[in-house]
Amino acid sequence: MKSIFRAGTIIAVCVLLLPLSARSEIRAGSFEVNPYVGYNFFQSSQNLKNAPVYGGRLGYNFTKYFGVEIVGQFLGTNVDDKEKRNNTEGQFGHPMDGVDLYSYHIDAIVHLLPDSKITPFIVAGVGGAHYDPRISTNDMPAFNVGVGAKLSLTKNIALRVDVQDYIVTEITQSTFHNIGITAGVVFSFGGAEPAPVAKS
Repeated sequence: MKSIFRAGTIIAVCVLLLPLSARSEIRAGSFEVNPYVGYNFFQSSQNLKNAPVYGGRLGYNFTKYFGVEIVGQFLGTNVDDKEKRNNTEGQFGHPMDGVDLYSYHIDAIVHLLPDSKITPFIVAGVGGAHYDPRISTNDMPAFNVGVGAKLSLTKNIALRVDVQDYIVTEITQSTFHNIGITAGVVFSFGGAEPAPVAKS
């Protein structure tokens, strides 16, 4: 929680120091880099404690409405009930204790109001989840869907907040829903400049 508090403080300082009057639209052909921190809430049947998460996104906007992102994130957590036995893939218990989770996915993102200072969006993707230790030798398939918003600070910098459902599945047995809430800074590069607004 201390790490999340520090990150929140840094973001708050950025809001105070950067010129909020600057207007920034989502630009077609632009690249985005988005480091972020947050908190992950595990489904109780996985028997894992909720924990902070750290990650990053690399994105490209084909148009101002549509883009794709490559995402990777990490969290370290612990088994909740260490005496739990007879676990299946995606569940944890005896004799495990500490568990590291590496997630990776490719997402499609749709910007709903790309010309506004606050841009809400919908995001969905597919990827995998690698647990260490793990029960099987393979990573588990994973899907994600969520919503969020970008708040422009300058032409090339914005704050981003996401709420996503990370769906980890063992195809023949169980599916687990984990809710991730994250916040970070988006750095944008390149792209077509928006056309000037004609004066009447």
